[in-house]
Amino acid sequence: MLGLTNWQHTFDKFNVLPGTQKTFNSVKALAEGKHQPMLLICGGLGNGKTYLCEAVSISLYKKGVKCKVWLWSDLRRWLLQLMHRPQPNLPTYDTYFDRLRNSPRLIIDDFGMGSKGSEWEIGEIEDIINYRYRERLFTLMTTNRTLEELPARIVSRFFDPEVSEIIINEGKDYRIKK
Repeated sequence: MLGLTNWQHTFDKFNVLPGTQKTFNSVKALAEGKHQPMLLICGGLGNGKTYLCEAVSISLYKKGVKCKVWLWSDLRRWLLQLMHRPQPNLPTYDTYFDRLRNSPRLIIDDFGMGSKGSEWEIGEIEDIINYRYRERLFTLMTTNRTLEELPARIVSRFFDPEVSEIIINEGKDYRIKK
């Protein structure tokens, strides 16, 4: 329902390592409504980005607010399925796309995973982010791509300090054991 991998991924249990403190603080502030409504986290593999997305979702859920963590590759596949194989029991592509754009809260984890970024894909994510930027809607997006590898229109919106913040998570890969 929430797109979680583990219900134990809470802020209380996050192991703040060097390079992750600023990310942790900003994501927690976003979840508590004490941050600009939009946050983009860039960083290497395994440094806690997904964990923190899930911590936001769990924190909101405990307050009675449902906010799914969308893995970008899953969201992309879902949209393609709606576009190419509409089914009577599913919403239309346009209906679902509008729901994404207007959702009070949206978490997109691992943007860029699973694709090289077709024109369609870039156009759709730019549309979603631009709309959410204009409406000042709660948006958390993570990626392991560099800012130079991301669409300029998206980066520009996340650079606006009145609405958003970009954080480079410099933490090391938690998965690699010493």
